[in-house]
Amino acid sequence: MMRNRRGTQAIELALTIPVALSLIFGIVDFSWLAVHNQAMNAAVAQGSRTGAYTPLEGDPGGAAVASAEARWAEFGLGNTPDVTATLVTENGVQLMSVTAKLHYDSLTGFIPDPGPLTTTMRLRMEEQP
Repeated sequence: MMRNRRGTQAIELALTIPVALSLIFGIVDFSWLAVHNQAMNAAVAQGSRTGAYTPLEGDPGGAAVASAEARWAEFGLGNTPDVTATLVTENGVQLMSVTAKLHYDSLTGFIPDPGPLTTTMRLRMEEQP
């Protein structure tokens, strides 16, 4: 004896679509977070390299910040991180320390707010000829 099975496919679809969409939006949101994190890493690396190779008389901190902000702008991600650069001395060695802090705005809202993204890189100041 066959039962009336009309509408079962619509019910199955109605039950699986929210789960599938949540999974897809979660993946998109997490990927957007990873893109921001990678862009910050690249910007801070560029800034610390520039600052480490700039002579002390030429304002290495300002050069590092400008370089990091320019590298961030190349990605075109919108909101700009707060970039700071300082000269640090550890064990008698001068280091250029560049830090970027960004308030991350979730793209879809499917992952919880991770708080501000922060990246720091330190490079040894190079001797200038």
